[in-house]
Amino acid sequence: MTGIDRLADMDADLRRVLASIGAPIVEALPLSSTVEPRAFRLTTARGHTLKLRKVRTTRQAEIEAYVLDAFDGEGFPRLRGRAGRWLLLSWIEGVPASAAFAGEDLVRRCASLQSRVHRLPPPPASCSAWRTPDQRVRRIATHLDRLCRARQLAAAAAERALEIARRHVPPSAPTGLGHGDFCGENIVVAVDGLPFVVDNETSAVMPLDHDLARTWYRWPMPPSQWRAYLDEYATFRDPSTFLSHFPYWGLMVLAASAVLRLERAGWSPQDPLQRLGAMLRSVEDGCAPERLAFAP
Repeated sequence: MTGIDRLADMDADLRRVLASIGAPIVEALPLSSTVEPRAFRLTTARGHTLKLRKVRTTRQAEIEAYVLDAFDGEGFPRLRGRAGRWLLLSWIEGVPASAAFAGEDLVRRCASLQSRVHRLPPPPASCSAWRTPDQRVRRIATHLDRLCRARQLAAAAAERALEIARRHVPPSAPTGLGHGDFCGENIVVAVDGLPFVVDNETSAVMPLDHDLARTWYRWPMPPSQWRAYLDEYATFRDPSTFLSHFPYWGLMVLAASAVLRLERAGWSPQDPLQRLGAMLRSVEDGCAPERLAFAP
């Protein structure tokens, strides 16, 4: 009995997904090293390769399935089946975009995919808590307070960051469906050179500029490529408002990431904290928001 068989004995949703394949599984290779793997590469007796993933909540599975159905295999894996928190996907053979040569053509293709996600109407029963400037600033304040209590950030630095966030918070923020972690690590460049977004568990309703800021943080690019990225994105929506309020969005994603890393065993918050400190110094030195966004 394989590991996937043992899991299926205890999980009716998994049994339903596996039954939908219509062929015996001859290999189930775990793609994660946790005690209970949440992702597998499956090989069927017919020689087909599939990806099986379990997301954290049923709502996450619903939103991811919504995105995959909308793209129908173009730039995203094709959804082959779903039950509960389990998703069965087509397997994309290739290399992560973070490891590939990310030329201007590739980053433009990726920007086009992100803009197409932003074009999608939010799935039914979706909502976002990001409503007013005060609420948005309070989100940063909560993250900064957590870092101060953990003695990872000096109180004076937190006060400076909060003052900058208040000064640059946008009066409004267009909200829609965002990916949440759109970066080279989650994009596979297939053998034909086309990018496919292969990890979509973080998709949710959010400010679209927050999603762009997450890409800025998670996928550092040379300024020329980041300009090309935003230039392609601009065919959908003008990013000038994102750039003019960039200190707020940058501080938000850096502080949130530092807290996330602080609370995960074996992770360090130092990288986002170092970038946060560099951002504070640049703003205080008079760097314009647009220049700050393109700083290497």
